[in-house]
Amino acid sequence: MKEVHIQNQIEEASRDSGIELRKVSPEFLHDLWKELDSKFQGEENGSAPKWEALNEPSAVQAEDAWEWLSEFPVEGKIFMLFEPSDYSLGLEFDSMESVTHFLGEGTGWVYYLTNSSTDFLLCENDHQFLIGAGKAKDWVKEFVLGHHAHRLDVDILNYQF
Repeated sequence: MKEVHIQNQIEEASRDSGIELRKVSPEFLHDLWKELDSKFQGEENGSAPKWEALNEPSAVQAEDAWEWLSEFPVEGKIFMLFEPSDYSLGLEFDSMESVTHFLGEGTGWVYYLTNSSTDFLLCENDHQFLIGAGKAKDWVKEFVLGHHAHRLDVDILNYQF
């Protein structure tokens, strides 16, 4: 039932934002997760969320941290993935601006963002942590905390979940 609920929320966010849902193929999604796991996952974490086993991420906890994603420096297509135990889906976006516009109409799901090079991983979990690994690790640490620290209740660097 959780998958149906998330699917309905995603479709509603697409309608409300005016952003077309471009789903990636199941094969592409599988390969993308495999690549991300090999680069960013620590020890096998069983059925726990993937964000709990990221290798040395940086993280901040803030209610509206998703709004800052449009400031992440990346070119090319962005892929949004969801916690595999919740919903096996991957979406393709043209820019971080379109991702943040889409997220502005959505609510409450755990998502992961990367590009075709898989050189970064950004995640927002269900505890309102914005988590960065790879090239996103330093961005979370330096940019977000440097530019938005005044808006945070808690500053967390190199957080181990």
